[in-house]
Amino acid sequence: MKRIEFVILILLLAFMGACSRKNVPGSEANAGMSRGENDFNITLGENENSKSLLSDPEEDPNIIFEGFEQADQMAVDSLRQKALKGDAEANYYLGLMHYNGRFFSKDYGEAIKWFRKAAELGDSRAQNYLGSMHENGLGVSKDNMEAVKWYRKSAEQGHDIAQSNLGLMYYNGRGVSKDIGEAIKWFRKSAELGNTKSQLKLGHFHYKTGDSLDYREAMKWFSKAAENGNAKAALLVGIMYLKGQGVEKDKNSAIKWIRKSAKLGEPRAQKILDSM
Repeated sequence: MKRIEFVILILLLAFMGACSRKNVPGSEANAGMSRGENDFNITLGENENSKSLLSDPEEDPNIIFEGFEQADQMAVDSLRQKALKGDAEANYYLGLMHYNGRFFSKDYGEAIKWFRKAAELGDSRAQNYLGSMHENGLGVSKDNMEAVKWYRKSAEQGHDIAQSNLGLMYYNGRGVSKDIGEAIKWFRKSAELGNTKSQLKLGHFHYKTGDSLDYREAMKWFSKAAENGNAKAALLVGIMYLKGQGVEKDKNSAIKWIRKSAKLGEPRAQKILDSM
């Protein structure tokens, strides 16, 4: 194998390998929790339901580009040649490089050019980025209708984050008429593919009705997200065990899940443990 082909192969394997890694869960901001058991409120703040995801969590640029800061320029040039010949993945990765400022200066205009080429070739990841960039005005003027167009193309290919983003557009009425039923449909598709943020959102939707049957459905989705390492979901599962919502009251199970939440980095979890 020629040296340049070997370097390109290493670059692409590093990129694709990083994309297969699980995202590390983190805590999400929300209002503080009061100390009394009956005052543990579960709320869905506007911030949680208004922000689309700009990138796949597993595509953290610090992981993707780790060890490749001094990559062979010939390899990057060859990647560009593959992109110009119509390779969708090469176009996507060139867009990602420009988007994150790796191997090139950060340039949203260039990023969107390459993402668009990849998106038009059917790459669902590029379609999701293109939607995000139109929604947020990165490299282009803000255009929610265009964002919805690209989110939908990606979502219909089964991209779980695009499905979540499309659900958010319906939930907030951005680029489409507000439609909670349609939002839940897309959140559910995303959640069923294992997207923890969508699982958390579905849990919130069912919890907000206050009906015991919906509490059970809320517990189902919170539990899935918690089992996938979502810190906030683990806290909510613990609180529902503590309050007997959707399950029998079980203080030991409550402590188990709240303790897990604390270990995952949810700042309120330890405060609740200290109050019990």
